[in-house]
Amino acid sequence: MLWRILVKICILLLFSNIGLANSNFKKVVNKYKKDELLKELRGFVQCCRPNRLVGSSGHSLATPFLINRIKEITKGDESTLVVQEFVPDLNEAIKSYKSDFKNNIASKYSSDSKEYLKWKKFTDEIVNFLKSLKGVKGKNLIWEKKGSQNKTLIIGAHIDTVVQNEDFSIDDNAEMPGADDNASGVSILLGMIKVLSQLELKRNLKIIFFDFQEFGQLGSKAYIDEYYSDLSQNIELEGFVNLLMLGHDSKSKNENRGDFRAYIRKENKQDKNLATQLIQLGKASTRSVKFEIAANETIHSDQLRFWEKGIAAVVFSQNWENDYNKDRHHTSNDFPETLNFNTLHKSYLYLTTAIVKWALDIDK
Repeated sequence: MLWRILVKICILLLFSNIGLANSNFKKVVNKYKKDELLKELRGFVQCCRPNRLVGSSGHSLATPFLINRIKEITKGDESTLVVQEFVPDLNEAIKSYKSDFKNNIASKYSSDSKEYLKWKKFTDEIVNFLKSLKGVKGKNLIWEKKGSQNKTLIIGAHIDTVVQNEDFSIDDNAEMPGADDNASGVSILLGMIKVLSQLELKRNLKIIFFDFQEFGQLGSKAYIDEYYSDLSQNIELEGFVNLLMLGHDSKSKNENRGDFRAYIRKENKQDKNLATQLIQLGKASTRSVKFEIAANETIHSDQLRFWEKGIAAVVFSQNWENDYNKDRHHTSNDFPETLNFNTLHKSYLYLTTAIVKWALDIDK
């Protein structure tokens, strides 16, 4: 009889501690300080020097580094980590680049015009590089923590880099720190995992580190190709959230602009509902950044593969129209010291608060 009473007491204590942790989730989120976030970002950049260009030696180090970090962060947690190794669909990417050139350039410009020649060189460079990747495999990392409900949200960020010269050639040996694009998104995901590993969730979360994004979103394509039937039949999928380039923020009189965007498809209710929901959940966490909903279907990133399947998706990113990181995007100058560290950390607070609230089924 006594042992039954003790068991009941232990169970009550366990659930009271879980409830306490969940009710104090703000403290858990805020405990992940700016210096810790920057340490994750710098560590990821340093692990894979000189670059994370697919097929390079640095690229091969990215996945093992992330696997080790996630295992360290989630030690003793009931989450799962799956490595999805895939053969990138290079032919599909080559076909897509050629089609874009034919439809958007060749049909509008004469073959001796500057625009035609510029984009012809770009297309040829990309196609030749893709052909050189034959035999190179990609790896997506899929971290998942289940809740008591069947609702699921997927959050992702890509891990690879690219640097293109002014003539659109790809320099295999160039330094490609990729701090903003996209170690910023990766570091925020690591911070999310650290927080979520301490909480008992009500809803399911999948956090994915996508490979091969820079060349036709082949990592997210491989994920969708393998898991779409499960996503469409066995779970109640809320949508996909893409974290992309969240470290750049130009300054005026030493003040942060903080005007980021949540990009969706034009006049798409699913995307808008997802973006609105997350903004409502996250905006009270900080006043230093804001995410304004905007339509932009030209951002070539992993959300495109979800949109192709009719899945709601939103891209949380820099203000591409008014505060684009043009001097560093896809260059060797995208290194950590160029980022706005305060804005990056505030973006972490905003987005992590939103995701945690969603996972705990908190509607305000």
